[in-house]
Amino acid sequence: MTSFEIENAGGSNLLDIFGYLDRHSIPSVENTTRSSYGRLINSNHSQVRLEIELVNAEGARQRLLASVDGQPLDDEQLTRVRGLLSLDDDSLAIDNHLGKDQILKPWIQSHPGLQLPGSWDPGEELLRTMIGQQVSVSAARTTLSRLCIGLTGKPAYFPTYSEIAARGHEFLRGPRRRIESVIGIASALASEDIQFAPHESNETLKQKLLDFPGIGPWTVGYLAMRSFSDLDVFLETDLVILKAAKLLGIPDSPKQLSEFAKRWAPYRSIASLYLWHIAISSRSSSQEV
Repeated sequence: MTSFEIENAGGSNLLDIFGYLDRHSIPSVENTTRSSYGRLINSNHSQVRLEIELVNAEGARQRLLASVDGQPLDDEQLTRVRGLLSLDDDSLAIDNHLGKDQILKPWIQSHPGLQLPGSWDPGEELLRTMIGQQVSVSAARTTLSRLCIGLTGKPAYFPTYSEIAARGHEFLRGPRRRIESVIGIASALASEDIQFAPHESNETLKQKLLDFPGIGPWTVGYLAMRSFSDLDVFLETDLVILKAAKLLGIPDSPKQLSEFAKRWAPYRSIASLYLWHIAISSRSSSQEV
């Protein structure tokens, strides 16, 4: 068991991250709560179980426990866990910067330290993002669960790129072109035509991905936020972000909003997350009335 503590710079940020992972988890693959995350991961060509638990969410520091098959994490696994939970982002500095903006200030004061989780594997996250586009979160979770169970059985894990490339069409649903795009990207990942080289800049990686059919600017932007630790992405065409802009009384056309959002650099990814939060909070309030 690996135990480590982090500075609680932004209030309940880890609870938010675990909550996000819980809402977007794949049933039968990821075991999640508002304070824990578990799944099978690949290690030396076999499946082992990763478990992460937030055991102290109060006070000046937060404590996490993490293990793989009950054993301490190795260096690579620890690095991935830190990335998944965005443990190396300076929430306090981000909040101080964005909090100078009078539009975001009240939301940051009421919900400090909002963070977007990273991802366990960028290729997996790319495929999950493509499968989840233009459908509800619930529908995406159902499709991903069917795909994973269909290809790996139970207990399920996220399939290899090769498995998805070979048989993913048997379990994916939706427009044929979208399915073909997912299969094509899985094939490119399996053949290493798509690689996520750590020495390449985010802009280089994003441009390479845009050259593949089925991958557009929104997909690349979201992947950069989740997998490349890019804190300065703004998804000006995102419908939920546009809804939040309208609620706030700021420009709500993509071009004008993109220009307006420059004030939030270099943390436009986190500003995007606050706009998502604002829109979703508004929807929840409307449903409660």
